[in-house]
Amino acid sequence: MKVFILEYICAGGEAETPSSLADEGAAMLRAALRDFSMVAEPFTIADQRFLPRLEGAGEVRTICKTPVDAYAEALEECEAALIIAPESGGALSRYTSMAEFRGVRNLGCRAEAMECAGNKLLFARRMDELGIPHPRTFHATCYFDSSALPMGRWVAKPVDGAGCVGTRIHEISSRAPMPGDGSMMAQEFVEGEPMSACVVAGDYGPVVISVNRQFIRETNGALEYLGGAVTDLEPDYALKDIAMKLWNGIPGLAGFWGIDYINTPDGPVVIEVNPRLTTSYCALGEATGVNPAEMILDAAEGLKIEPVTTRRTVGFDKRGNLKP
Repeated sequence: MKVFILEYICAGGEAETPSSLADEGAAMLRAALRDFSMVAEPFTIADQRFLPRLEGAGEVRTICKTPVDAYAEALEECEAALIIAPESGGALSRYTSMAEFRGVRNLGCRAEAMECAGNKLLFARRMDELGIPHPRTFHATCYFDSSALPMGRWVAKPVDGAGCVGTRIHEISSRAPMPGDGSMMAQEFVEGEPMSACVVAGDYGPVVISVNRQFIRETNGALEYLGGAVTDLEPDYALKDIAMKLWNGIPGLAGFWGIDYINTPDGPVVIEVNPRLTTSYCALGEATGVNPAEMILDAAEGLKIEPVTTRRTVGFDKRGNLKP
């Protein structure tokens, strides 16, 4: 099967983009090309600025026209596509919709899933409807009056952000200016350990592949994602139940997706769902002994995904470098 793997940033989707997102995007793309090369014929396209990051990664075609034209051309010669892009500005939804419109088999989440998962305000409302623990969330314009959250710190973040870009923690009772365009939101800060889960879902429902730790540094309130570790922890009932509720409650969650959550004494508190590959993907095969690309293809073909039975802890940084 000829599989086109698009990573939006490496494909020149942004004239200027935060280096952290470029690091993570290139890492995920290299890992996906590696894994899919064992079960299919993958290729990608890349802006020449990113070619050094992808050296030796497989079939990488240099973009010689506009990114959108190069993307459309690649869709014409593939049998299936896997789209990796940030939710910011609707990039993930837009490029996924283009593949679906052309009748290309989509190996990831469908565009309809991004309407909810890609908008943190809509996602917060859906979590309330589904009864899934989630921080109290407020739309913020001009400024946020933290009297709404009188007992603790709070977080300001973009409504459609990706990673830690634009995310800041504010102290108790602080008032912070916000853009008047409604692009920002405020959220209750939840004490606990930052975690994530890798999930693959098909016709038979979701399978939680791994439980991961996230390493996040706070500097004067600003958050920076440093990497993480795919752990040897077995997904517990609470996490599996949340994955099932999300799959049932957000139409279009398919293939690989991730859950970001805070591990608290009372159980997981879900922060967001990433309807795409996440950086944890880079260490998944090494930690489980299973090729995640094969699981993604099986899910797309309607086959049952078997639970992972072997686990070990493998760390990684945001550039995808593994730290066993």
